[in-house]
Amino acid sequence: MIIAICDDDENFCRTLYQMVRIYLQNVNFDAQLRLFASGEELCHAMQQERITLVFLDIELTGMNGVDVGQVLRHSQYSDVQIVYVSAKEEYAMQLFQNRPFDFLVKPISQPRLHSLMDEYFRIFPQEERYFSYTSDRKKAQIDTCEILYFESVRKQLRMVTTDGTTLIYSKLSEILELRFSRRFLRIHQSFLVNTQHIAQLRYQEVILTDGTTLPISRSYQDSVRDYMMQHSQERAKRRNGI
Repeated sequence: MIIAICDDDENFCRTLYQMVRIYLQNVNFDAQLRLFASGEELCHAMQQERITLVFLDIELTGMNGVDVGQVLRHSQYSDVQIVYVSAKEEYAMQLFQNRPFDFLVKPISQPRLHSLMDEYFRIFPQEERYFSYTSDRKKAQIDTCEILYFESVRKQLRMVTTDGTTLIYSKLSEILELRFSRRFLRIHQSFLVNTQHIAQLRYQEVILTDGTTLPISRSYQDSVRDYMMQHSQERAKRRNGI
């Protein structure tokens, strides 16, 4: 796992680096940390290696944090989790379109950071990241972050990813039994979507990050609504440091 910190304030960058490192040591988790002084440097690095979590300052020189977030969300790196950082709380609504994982207000306390990181690993447990499947009698494996959704097609599943479509020998019920299934949301008898790739959620349909629109069946509207309410409450608690 690679974690990036992008801030043009060198002192803050080093401070946050130490705080993240302390957290990783406390939970005995091995991750690589990368420091970037500009949004341009971060975007270039994303082309070279897979960064999964970014602490991104909003008021950067050159490309600001909002611009960088838009670049990431409209590219093959759309699954990266963004934690925006700023000394000003009023930015929060402007960032909604970039679907940040969280928003931190400077100065950041160690307990607040620990709470955020605990929540990140709860939602995205690293040991459950890969999905193994069989297609055309061949076994393969894929990072679940690359899966957009599963569609039930007769006795097979159509797995739609950021790179294309694959027919696999499985059922939606079997996917839901896997440990990583907490990242997916059942919206229809035939569809299971990756919550990381939800761009917009409406009453009767969901729009994914690649522009795909899928229907939410009447029987699942209540459960989808409950999920979004719970998700919003959890984010509100994290913002308040609860």
